[in-house]
Amino acid sequence: MSIRKYPVLFFLLIILCLPSVGKGQKTLSPGQQTAFLQAFKSGDEYLAKKKYRKAQKSFEQAIALKPQMAAAYRRLGVIHDILKEYQAAADYFETCIEINPKLSRAVYFQAGEALMKIENYEKAKVRLKEYQSFLKLPPQKFENGELELKTEAYFNTLVDGYLANCDFAAHKTDFRNIEMKNLGPRINSEMDDLFPYIANNETWMFFTRNVYLGEQDQLMYSTAERIGWAKSKPILDKKMRADYNQGMGKISRDESVMFFPICDLDEVDGNCNIMKARMEKDAIIEITKASDNINSPHWDSQPTLNCDGKSLYFVSSRPGGFGGRDIWVCHMLEDGSWTEAVNLGSKINTSKDEESPFISDDDHTLYFSSNGHPGYGGTDIFYSRFSEDTDTGWGTPQNMGKPVNSSEQELSFFMTARGDKGYIASTRDGGYGGFDIYQFKMPPKKDFEEIAYVRGRVMDAVTKEPIESVVYIGEKGNYVTDEEGRFFVCHPALSKLEVLVSERKYYDFENAFELNSWNEEGFVEIDIYLRPLSQSMEIAKLDNRVVPKSARSETEKIDVDPIIVKRGELPTEKLYSSSDVYFYFDDFTLTQEARYNIDQLISDIDKDQLALIIVEGFADQIGTDDYNQRLSEKRALEVADYFKSRGYNNLRVKYKGYGETRASFIYSKNRKVEIHVYYKI
Repeated sequence: MSIRKYPVLFFLLIILCLPSVGKGQKTLSPGQQTAFLQAFKSGDEYLAKKKYRKAQKSFEQAIALKPQMAAAYRRLGVIHDILKEYQAAADYFETCIEINPKLSRAVYFQAGEALMKIENYEKAKVRLKEYQSFLKLPPQKFENGELELKTEAYFNTLVDGYLANCDFAAHKTDFRNIEMKNLGPRINSEMDDLFPYIANNETWMFFTRNVYLGEQDQLMYSTAERIGWAKSKPILDKKMRADYNQGMGKISRDESVMFFPICDLDEVDGNCNIMKARMEKDAIIEITKASDNINSPHWDSQPTLNCDGKSLYFVSSRPGGFGGRDIWVCHMLEDGSWTEAVNLGSKINTSKDEESPFISDDDHTLYFSSNGHPGYGGTDIFYSRFSEDTDTGWGTPQNMGKPVNSSEQELSFFMTARGDKGYIASTRDGGYGGFDIYQFKMPPKKDFEEIAYVRGRVMDAVTKEPIESVVYIGEKGNYVTDEEGRFFVCHPALSKLEVLVSERKYYDFENAFELNSWNEEGFVEIDIYLRPLSQSMEIAKLDNRVVPKSARSETEKIDVDPIIVKRGELPTEKLYSSSDVYFYFDDFTLTQEARYNIDQLISDIDKDQLALIIVEGFADQIGTDDYNQRLSEKRALEVADYFKSRGYNNLRVKYKGYGETRASFIYSKNRKVEIHVYYKI
C-alpha cells in the first residue's frame, strides 16, 4: 500500500552533520570534558539506532555539563518530535534558537513545524517566515549553513504549504460537538492501523495493518460485540497468498466484490496493482487482477467503489497527473469492462499528494486526504461536492475541520451505510502507535440523499430458474444480471424504482417498486418474474416476422421516400382513421400481431378515395437521442414497407421517425408507430 508519510527521521540527517561541540562554552576540567564528549557521542549513537529514550538521557547529561550547548537542545527537540511529545520538542527548538540564533537556518523551520503540531499557529507562522527570510542570506552566515543545503532544499518544498496551513487554521470554524473515539486496543496496535471498511449492518469490519517494520500490509478482520469490537485477526483466507503485501480493501455495498491492492510481487506491473476479489458474505471466493485500464506500470492503490459498483476511484502515481499521487476514476461499461482511467482534475488534485478517496452513496460527495490543500498540518480530510458547473464535475474541496482533522496526519475516511458514523485513521496524540482508527458521529445536517440498497433477481415465472438479462432502471440506465439473475442498484430511498425487462422469449415486465422496507441486512429485496410466451407467440416473436429492410436483397427493396412533415401539421384531406403498431424493446421488426392489425386497417381502406398515409415512428426513453432517432425511423420505414408490399406501391405513403416519446409512463406503449390515413376531400 505504501502510505506516504512525512519523514520524521529525516531530521537525523541534520543531526549527523552538526558539529559535535558548540562554540563559546565555559571551560571544563579534563574529566568534565571527557564526560561531556562521551555523553554527546553516546547520544548520537543511540539516536542513530532509534533508541530514543537512551539518547534523550545522554543529551540531558551533556546539557548538565554544558548548559549553553545549542546543538544538544536541537537534538532533544528532534527526539521529542519523533516521540510525539510536541510541546517538549517546540520548547527545545526554541531554546536552541535563543542560545545560538546563528547555529542553523533549518532549526527555524523545525521550530515552526513543532509549533504547528501544538496548534500555536501564530508563532509557527513567525518562525517559518524567519526561515524564509534567512534563505536570502549566504549560508556562511550560519554555522551549519553549508552543511544543511540539501536539508533546506527539502524543507523548501514544504514551507509554503505550512504557511498556508497556518493562515487556514487561524480562521477555520470547527465542529464543536463531535467527539473522536479511538476504537481501542482490540483494533489499534503499536503499528499503523487504517483504511477501515464497515459492513452495511455494522456487524463486521475490515482494515489494514502495516506490519513487519512498515514493509508489508495485512488485511485485518473484526466482528461487532455487544460493546465495541472483538479482537482483530489477520484474514487467513486460503485465496490470500502468504506472500501478498495486501493493502486497503473496499467492498461494494452489495458485499459481493472487493477491490484491494497488492505490492512487490513479480506479477505486479508497478510497485502496486489493484486486485478484484469475488465474495459471498464475508468470505473470499475468487481473486483476479483488475482491468489493465485500472492498473498501470506505476503505483496504483487505495481503490474505492461507488454505491452500485459502477465507478472505481483509486490513487495512482502514473503520468498525466498534477503532482505526486493523484485520484483517478474508471467507469464500468455494460459488458463489465472498464473505461480508461480519468484524472479528477486540478480542483481535486494538487502538486502534492491526494489519497484515500471515498464516494458517498448518492455519488455527490467525494471525501479524500490531501497535503496539498490548506489544512492544519500533515494530511487532512477534505470533501468536494459534485457540480455540473465545473469541467471535472467537482467543486472546490472543503476541509472537514476539527476535531476530525488535527495538526497530525488524517487518512482513510469512511462513512457507514446509514450515514450517521464516520471513521478515519489518525496519528494524533493519545493513540496506541502510528495510525489509529477513530470513530465519530457525523454532523446532524445531512448533505447527501439517503440511498436504498436494492438487490434484485430476474427469474422465470414458471420454472423459477434465474435469467441472465438486462434490467433497465429509469435514468440510471442498464444493469446486467449475473448467471444467477442477480443485479444490484443504489436508488433514493422512499421513492419508486422504475424497472423494465424485455426478453425475447418472455412478456415484457414493467413495474414501479416502492422502496420503503428493508431486510435485517439493510437491503431492499425485489424479485422479477418473467412470464414465458406461449409457443405460438414465441415463434411469432422470433421467426414469423417481416424481414428488416437491411436484410432484404436488392431486388426485394421497395423505394419509399421520407416525407418532411412538421409534427402536428395535417394535410388538407379529411382524416379517415388512425392506428398504432407496437414493437418489442430495441427492435424494429413487425410481430404477427402488428401485421394482423395493419391488415385489418388495410381491409377498411377505400383505395379510390385514399389521399395519403402518414407513418410516424417513435421510441421509448431508453438509449441515447441519436440511437432512438434511428430506431424510430427504422420502425416507420418497416411499416411503410409493409404497406408497399400489400399493393400500395403507387400510392402516397410517407414516413418519418421522431425519436423518443414520453407519452406514456409504460415504456412499451412508447415503442410504437402511429398510422394516419387521410381521404380526399
